[in-house]
Amino acid sequence: NRTIERILVGSKAMMMMRLLTVLLGLLSGVASGGNVGDQSVTVLEEDEAAFYGIVLWSEGRSATTTLAYTLNHAGVPFCKLGGKAMKETYFHDLTAEAISECRETADRVALTHVKPVFLYKTEQNDPDHAIGDTRAMFEAFATAGFTILVANVRQNHLARELSGFELKVREGYGDEFFHTDSARQGVATENFCDDDGKPRPLAQKFRERNDFWLRGITDALDLGFRVHTTTFSRIIMDACNPVSEVLSMVGKHTINGDSFDCESLFMQTGGSHVGMPLVDRVGTAAADCITRDMTDNGLAWMLEDNVTRLEPPRVYT
Repeated sequence: NRTIERILVGSKAMMMMRLLTVLLGLLSGVASGGNVGDQSVTVLEEDEAAFYGIVLWSEGRSATTTLAYTLNHAGVPFCKLGGKAMKETYFHDLTAEAISECRETADRVALTHVKPVFLYKTEQNDPDHAIGDTRAMFEAFATAGFTILVANVRQNHLARELSGFELKVREGYGDEFFHTDSARQGVATENFCDDDGKPRPLAQKFRERNDFWLRGITDALDLGFRVHTTTFSRIIMDACNPVSEVLSMVGKHTINGDSFDCESLFMQTGGSHVGMPLVDRVGTAAADCITRDMTDNGLAWMLEDNVTRLEPPRVYT
């Protein structure tokens, strides 16, 4: 796999092996298939003088709100970059000054969320921005005292793409338009097919974004961050399990005593036609473009069960 080869090349190869098993599973979601296995987490002893800064590295529409707000319910406060809400950190808020201020307003534990897509777009479109790549961003977080990365991914990238598309349609055109099949499907054709009626390169987009997400993980590891990975499917099954794992990384004694009363706050941030047949969600033309692109690029599993399959098929060797 070309991405794994990139991860393992160079003097940091042995360090990257620590997450190789997990990354193999995550990569398989946009490569050849596989699952993310259970992960072991080291429980630390309480250090009352320590600051535990947590960076949540996750795209939207990936149960990020559920994870973040359940962590918040367990006693982990949000650290708001640029003075904005946890879910509203855009690339122009990613400055060393904003990260430093975020740290200064925190007490002993803080959580902030960065969507890889915002940093990815900055790198592509605004290379002169103060923080324009993953390395610079994690260096700024490390300088401010952040030491933990929680990397979350929704392995069915198509499901996330459709959910994001529907959210934009609903927010941009309103509920009546969103629930009018012909209107919604017309926008979908423009979104998923080019002017010649051919598929837009979704699979390529998914792989590029996945590689960028992984690059953030490798940069964080290289800078000494402790990294914990989780997935959309694990969070929606029971957010308390991944929350417990994250709390273990900061020493359970530091938050709400030796244990906490976890309550999964299942958050839905917008309407979606999830579970509806693809052709009904986006129309015949767009469904054909999506199906062709996924099938031709080895990602047909994402179409299964009306695009509700959570994880790729297992690979046995």
